Amino acid sequence: MSDTNQSTPSTLCLNCQQFWGAAANDNLCSKCYRERQKEQKDQAGGSQLAPVSGNQSSTDHIEKKVVEEEKVIERPKQTNTGRCWTCNKKIGLTGFKCKCEYYFCNSHRFSEDHECPFDFKQSQKEKLAKENPLIVSEKVEKI
Repeated sequence: MSDTNQSTPSTLCLNCQQFWGAAANDNLCSKCYRERQKEQKDQAGGSQLAPVSGNQSSTDHIEKKVVEEEKVIERPKQTNTGRCWTCNKKIGLTGFKCKCEYYFCNSHRFSEDHECPFDFKQSQKEKLAKENPLIVSEKVEKI
């Protein structure tokens, strides 16, 4: 009896190099093969939906709306303000309220320590623009 597994050489997946690839799957493991098939299907489907005319502004506008909708993620509301949002440590009266509306202990009070989603840079830009309006003089003086 000859074993078919010994007659064909085994090779690692060409994509991830973690699992064994099969010749029937173009020497890819089952996971990488499925991902490749899905990408090919998406590319084929995407090309059919592309507009024939050269009007890219409408598709750009739609893509921007989709990106904006993905950015709006509702975070859960903190019900117990007597505990740190990150480590759940009791904070009592010494808790710090961040601009992201959560309370933190002394070790997580800074935005870098608790991965704060609040955009401080954009907030300050908007504040400066509001407080310092642009003043432009006329180019030609009127007599």
